[in-house]
Amino acid sequence: MSQYLSRMLYLLSGNRLKLIGLLGSFIFASLLEALGVGLIAPFLSVAADPSIARNSAINRLLQMLNLQSDSQIVTGLALILILLFCLKTVVYFLCKFYILKYSYWQKNQLEARLMRTYLRIPYVFHLNKNSAVLIKNIVVEAHQFTTNSLIPVLEIISNVIVMAMLLVLLAYSEISLLLVALIIILPTIVIFARLSHRVKAWGQIMSTENHQMIAAVNHGLGGLKETKVVGCEDYFEQALDVHSKAYAQAAVKADSFRVMPRISIEAILVIFLLAFIVFSQLVTGRSLSDLTSVMGMFAVAAIRLVPAVSQILSALSQIRFSHYALDMLYLDLKEIERFNQQLLQSDSQYASTHRLMPKLMPKYKGAAHQPIESPPLEPTPGHLAFNSEVALEHITYRYPVSESPAIKDFSLTFRKGESIAL
Repeated sequence: MSQYLSRMLYLLSGNRLKLIGLLGSFIFASLLEALGVGLIAPFLSVAADPSIARNSAINRLLQMLNLQSDSQIVTGLALILILLFCLKTVVYFLCKFYILKYSYWQKNQLEARLMRTYLRIPYVFHLNKNSAVLIKNIVVEAHQFTTNSLIPVLEIISNVIVMAMLLVLLAYSEISLLLVALIIILPTIVIFARLSHRVKAWGQIMSTENHQMIAAVNHGLGGLKETKVVGCEDYFEQALDVHSKAYAQAAVKADSFRVMPRISIEAILVIFLLAFIVFSQLVTGRSLSDLTSVMGMFAVAAIRLVPAVSQILSALSQIRFSHYALDMLYLDLKEIERFNQQLLQSDSQYASTHRLMPKLMPKYKGAAHQPIESPPLEPTPGHLAFNSEVALEHITYRYPVSESPAIKDFSLTFRKGESIAL
């Protein structure tokens, strides 16, 4: 997991202090969540017996608000609780909004970074690269990274903080309710976390098949004239159909797996809740009226705990699903960094051998982080003067990253007045 997070941070652009700001907003929203849920049990107790409020610490608040009768006390406290839940809802919405805003801004930055890198990297890098892979990285994998890596990680952090606050509240109110919640949550998380490795395999299949579909469309429509001349329309149709079906099968399995946590947790929660009530009445001898306030608070907490746990499990499966996409982007950008370093070393060796001036050397920079700056072009005072012809004799050239020469012992003569196309 640490490697996953380090690779994810490598792909992020801009000021990472925004992540700290998001974390602070998560904590504040979680405190409001716990406060709202924690006040449910006292309110139910006051609603059943308003005299409790007069003998408690909130009596001074009641006097300040001029709440005297039982109905005024219950109504006033209900309005305060409603306002608190409205504030909690607004803060929760703003947290979600800024998660999406930050994540899609990062998507925009990553797509621009990939496009800039692929355009400005020297041409020799593209010799062994399929353009369909580069297109998929910009269009598909950047989106996968945002929706299935960055957003789920932020969602996990948010929901873990909320869940921790609510569990602390349950422990403070009724330790047995905490045990029930842990019995429900922990085994479910462990089971689905162990099964989520299959989601990673389905994600890799979907990414590979997506690449094959883009390649089939690119080759079939990109060279449409040749496709029609050769008469291979059926080949590209079948290729697209095969890869599309394989993608669909993996997508069905991955999306179905994401639905399972919420369904399972809801069923287990109802079973344990009923078992807790029966156990409290038959074994401990507590009446149902004594359990009303505690169970009311637990019910409200469960309304938030169930989505939190299901979202955590769904996010974990999304992270597993997008692991392949994250690796593709990370390794591709790292490969470009190594490629530029090799070019720089090769150019340096060439310069030292032929004693070239440093200003004539191209300045290669880390393409994964910033564009490559080309050397400024010197203005030419005039055209190359020659009488009858220009001859290139016995030219041999090898690309910097290649072991064998691209051309060897090549000769060519340009005669004056001729137009040559290569």
